[in-house]
Amino acid sequence: MSKVVLKFLLSILFFAALGFNNNSKVEAEMSPTDLYAFRGAQRARKYYFFKSYSEYLISPNRQYTIVWTPVWRNNMRVRRNYLYDINTDSLITNIRSCKPMPYQSYGGISTTWRYDSQVALITYNDRWAPRDACLVSVNGAQINVYNQIQRDARAYLANRDINFLKNKNNLVVDFFRNDYLLRMTNNRLTVLATVYTPKSRVYSQSLLMNYRYQVIGTLIEFHLVDIQRT
Repeated sequence: MSKVVLKFLLSILFFAALGFNNNSKVEAEMSPTDLYAFRGAQRARKYYFFKSYSEYLISPNRQYTIVWTPVWRNNMRVRRNYLYDINTDSLITNIRSCKPMPYQSYGGISTTWRYDSQVALITYNDRWAPRDACLVSVNGAQINVYNQIQRDARAYLANRDINFLKNKNNLVVDFFRNDYLLRMTNNRLTVLATVYTPKSRVYSQSLLMNYRYQVIGTLIEFHLVDIQRT
């Protein structure tokens, strides 16, 4: 009888070990960042990390990143994004100044952080250009900058370039693919924007755009300083 009981207990331990080994195998195949994301998602369950873009989202001091949760909006499933504090395992703010991302989207999400990890430019990217962009501070302050960059670039060219007027209905303003020239200091944001016609490149013009911003409590002021053709 004792042998039967012993075999039964050993079989339970064997199948339990299989479960642990499968989990260990999943974790072993992950990068350190994805492993943290996996464990964090297991704990939080309601919020998830962008595993595919994790290294493009985390702040220089490794304290802040972006997480998301699925929601339904206008009968469409979208991702609602949040600024997240890794050290305290807590949400800082809903990134409400950018529209929620489509659940399945081309291009994903990226961030450009200030050197001190206190402010980030967050962009939601599409095939030809960003679909939205916002400045977000770790104190929760935020502002949409996508619409203003679009308006400023188009207004500048409308007054100076007749070819722009001929093609204006087919143009996009791209400032994501030029992000290696983007700079952010304590109160300045520099964007290299390219205004062009997708696919054909019938029209293309690059603009160096300088903005001044200031975080005031829970608000961010954002103003154009100057634009130069490049």
